[in-house]
Amino acid sequence: MFGLALVSVGLAMIALAVNVEALGTAAALGAFMAPVLLGQETANANLLLLYLASMAAALGLVATQRRWRLTAFVVAASYFGVGTMGAAEDAVPWAVLLFGLIGGTAGLYVGLRERWWETRLLAFGGGWALLGAASERLGPHWPVFVAGVVLSLPVWRHALRHPLLLPEVGAPTGWSLGEAFYFFSTPVLLAWAAYDLAPDRFDRVPGLLALAVAVPYLVAGYARLRPAFALVGATAAAIAAGAQWEGLERVWALLGLALLWPALDHRLGRSDGRWYGLITLAAALEHLFDDALMQRTTADAAFVGPWAWGLWGAVAVTAAFAAGLWRMDADREDTRPVRPGLWIVAGGMALFGVTGEIRRYFELRGLSPDTASLAGGLAVSALAGVRRRAGELRLPPLVQANPRSRARGSRAGSD
Repeated sequence: MFGLALVSVGLAMIALAVNVEALGTAAALGAFMAPVLLGQETANANLLLLYLASMAAALGLVATQRRWRLTAFVVAASYFGVGTMGAAEDAVPWAVLLFGLIGGTAGLYVGLRERWWETRLLAFGGGWALLGAASERLGPHWPVFVAGVVLSLPVWRHALRHPLLLPEVGAPTGWSLGEAFYFFSTPVLLAWAAYDLAPDRFDRVPGLLALAVAVPYLVAGYARLRPAFALVGATAAAIAAGAQWEGLERVWALLGLALLWPALDHRLGRSDGRWYGLITLAAALEHLFDDALMQRTTADAAFVGPWAWGLWGAVAVTAAFAAGLWRMDADREDTRPVRPGLWIVAGGMALFGVTGEIRRYFELRGLSPDTASLAGGLAVSALAGVRRRAGELRLPPLVQANPRSRARGSRAGSD
């Protein structure tokens, strides 16, 4: 096996000298297929990992220096394929952990820098898979978490150097689908790695794990304008609120977060928090009219009960969004319908909310559902009629502007 490896390394040096990628690819295939062809892939799992790491370091450097994409793909596929199938279950857990960490970090760095999607896909999937295999047999779990953080560094570095998530007119292209997948999958995988650090505590405080993920992403996203980091942080904060509280407590927590993000837009001169706030508001309304409403009991009074206060709070927050908390760009057509839509939502919730609470008021006092519905409809109709009648009784503008006309009108009324 080592004789074939030396031949492959020599062939790689020749390929480097003459700058022929086909020779480099052939050298990589020969080096990594040697254990498989000779039937020694499981004879000594630890030695196999050392051999694969050595070959990958030498051949990977050649492929990176010459920017040979096909050779890099062969190196990554062989490294993680042979290593996972031949040694992941039999080698020492620490060796598997380091093997996945070093290979995954290096492959991600090169794949993201060169925009080689196949190399970074193999490195990302293979690295985390090997970390998972090692965690099953490792006693202390902190090395897996530390390895996960290190494996995430190339993804974070790429996101910091290329902060544009979506393409804009006159700006460089945004992230590819794969780049977005790696970035948004990383916090989920980190949460998995962190859970085993203190599983009992995370079980006692359900929102703590998501909060631990949210804080560093929010710091990174709001220290400077980095919408991708802020989006992950805002999402994790909403998940933390949803996991920590139930019922109306969850609604109020989500409403508070919904107010926070657009308020920070005004304070920091940003425009991304309005979208986080809008999504969080939608989540709060969904929970209010779904789970929280289903849990409402007869002890919950109409108009002033806990659920009703949650409804009025949702109406107030939605109206605040529509009144100006949600920043609107005059030069962007896609933002113009948002505020009118928010007014419609706020008005609809107020109208149907008042109707529903009137109906509930009469139902709690023993009226039949049909009678309560009729009473609620009549009450709302009467209120609308009073407001319309008040508008008709207003004086015309010319009369309001002329004191003599008002005086004559009042004398005529007295006569």
